[in-house]
Amino acid sequence: MERLLLLVTTHFIGDFAFQSEWMAKCKGTSREVLFYHVATYVSAMYAFMLASGYHPTPQGILVDGAVHFLADGLKGRGIVKSIWLDQCIHLATRLALWQVGWL
Repeated sequence: MERLLLLVTTHFIGDFAFQSEWMAKCKGTSREVLFYHVATYVSAMYAFMLASGYHPTPQGILVDGAVHFLADGLKGRGIVKSIWLDQCIHLATRLALWQVGWL
């Protein structure tokens, strides 16, 4: 359960606290900026997990980053309209990856 709480916490740290204003403004229109946002998001999670003694698998990191890229890309295009749906997608992904032992 501690690991799941860490995954939820690092999601919000990586998705909001470490996201610059530039990333927030431009990630919806630029794939390059979206990539930087996702790389920051995944790096924050990975660093905090390692510091806490957990070792996410490479496939867990890849799936988490890919789903985040897709969800934020769809949100940037207006296909996913609600920030709540966007956040549910991200958290459901982490929950599923935690459940299978990848994160």
